[in-house]
Amino acid sequence: SFTEVGIDSSMLDFMPKMSSGNYNHIHSIIITKKNRLVFEEYFHGYNREYLHDIRSSFKSISSLLLGKAIMKSESINIETPILSYYSEYDISDREKKDITIHHALTMSTGLKLEDEDEMQWNNDDWVGYKLNLPLEHEPGKKYEYSSGGMNLLSGVIQKSTEKYLPLFLYEEVLLPMGIEKFQMRTSPKGRGYLAGDFYLRPIDFTKFGLLVLNEGNWNGEQLISSEWIEKSTQPYIQGSWPKNSDYGYLWRLLERDVGGIKMKTIEAWGNGGQFLIIIPEIDMTITFTGGNYNLFPEMEEKPFEILEKYILTAVEQESN
Repeated sequence: SFTEVGIDSSMLDFMPKMSSGNYNHIHSIIITKKNRLVFEEYFHGYNREYLHDIRSSFKSISSLLLGKAIMKSESINIETPILSYYSEYDISDREKKDITIHHALTMSTGLKLEDEDEMQWNNDDWVGYKLNLPLEHEPGKKYEYSSGGMNLLSGVIQKSTEKYLPLFLYEEVLLPMGIEKFQMRTSPKGRGYLAGDFYLRPIDFTKFGLLVLNEGNWNGEQLISSEWIEKSTQPYIQGSWPKNSDYGYLWRLLERDVGGIKMKTIEAWGNGGQFLIIIPEIDMTITFTGGNYNLFPEMEEKPFEILEKYILTAVEQESN
């Protein structure tokens, strides 16, 4: 119950408004606190079994996947140049050889921002397309949100584990978490696409928040090392949205007002309103899925209005 986990019942005041027309494109809201599922609702025809596209929220899950690959292969070093995993390309630009795994994880490769439509519709090789773009900034100096840049991690995972990336994800991460239904996009070259277009049940999306809260442990199994959870959720660079916010290894690191107290959050964001918000200080996760695709600011404003006006204000602070 809400009482058991310290949430005031006033949180439910938003429920009658879900059919008012203001929140037509919010498909689900799921809340956990203290490792318990306390709220799970679906709206506008959606249900628990629906496989939802979580879009770029999958980037953050890709960070966890890399952490799993590091557990399986000690050869991976975050400071290793990305090009060492792509010997099939003849890249003559010496400065591109300075782009490391760390830079891909922090959206700071320095490569020119790709045209995603051009990359995906007019090129068979999405990795090669990105690697052959000109270098515009010194690697590590500037954050620039890039699906193509972080997708360079596909070769790192696949070559170091010597396993087809979607199969590695399924066997090593999803199955142990009881996640059997999913859809993953692959490129024409057969590489698992890490930047998004990943479908799973919202309740399974929520599980990744619990995995982070429990420092990589899932039902007694250390699925991802606690060292990687800590390392990947540290700030390394300032992001561009929200302005000057901190960015870890494919995680947004923000601060929100929770019951009148500022608390740090770890967040995954995806186009259309796919959000996983993790609040370690109070062992809480909030998941949203939605359909406000390419609609700004509605994509963020609508779910965050519910989050800030109803959910976070209802969190009761424990007395010492």
